[in-house]
Amino acid sequence: MEIDNKYMLECFREKDEVFYYNSCKNIELAGDDYKIREIRYFIKDKADPLSDYVEIRIYDDEDGFISVYAATKDAGLLCEALQYLLKISEGVREISLRTPFAEIFSYKCVSDYFNVTETECPVNPVYYVHRADELIGLPENKDVQVNPVTEKDKLDVKEAEAAGHLDPESFNSEIFDYCGFYKDTKFFILRVKGKIAGYLRAENGFSNIYDIGWVYVLPEYRGHGYAAYLVLFFSDYCFEKGFIPQYGYAINHESIKVAKKCGYKCDPQTIYAKALEKR
Repeated sequence: MEIDNKYMLECFREKDEVFYYNSCKNIELAGDDYKIREIRYFIKDKADPLSDYVEIRIYDDEDGFISVYAATKDAGLLCEALQYLLKISEGVREISLRTPFAEIFSYKCVSDYFNVTETECPVNPVYYVHRADELIGLPENKDVQVNPVTEKDKLDVKEAEAAGHLDPESFNSEIFDYCGFYKDTKFFILRVKGKIAGYLRAENGFSNIYDIGWVYVLPEYRGHGYAAYLVLFFSDYCFEKGFIPQYGYAINHESIKVAKKCGYKCDPQTIYAKALEKR
């Protein structure tokens, strides 16, 4: 049965708002001004909604994109959600189907409605931590300094940019203008022996949770553990301020290695498939 988003939000928050951060954030922000226009939930049992549910995200994309997350093995529930999806998906160029359960791709309701074109696992795993004592300790290094970005830091970045010392694609003075759709965005600057060496960006999209969205270290400073230092410093900062850090964008091997090194845990792996409707 379909269930109200706000009901699901309260269920996610009560169960574990850190683990379910992305779902909570998307429910809170969904609308005309956000990348996700609408979210629908279908559940099997209102008494225990998180045991079996299907989430449908309708993105604000002129070309049409819908994402389905099936946290269930129940064929009847999945069929109900997919029947609704067929009603709203006219003109959609792509539908992604994500699930922790590989067997659902063999279900008749899936093969009847969709041609599954690609399947891969994992896809952008989320790494999370609940308490400061789950992290490794911040290593002592007198040559390294990390701090929230100041006006002086912004001027120094502009000077380094003008001198050609930064990567214009990944590290430039315009990064500090980024706020996205979030309530708050924090930037931290990394310096090594006084010289700018990298930065970290994190966004507050829901509750008191800050999602580490970007960690960048200049090429000449890589291989010395500075990315992990940035993540650990920011994580300690969050817990001291009463925030909870999350590493939600571990999208490549190096990011995953940094997250694990710092003590972050991975959520269950998700199988991802591109699914085209059968018309």
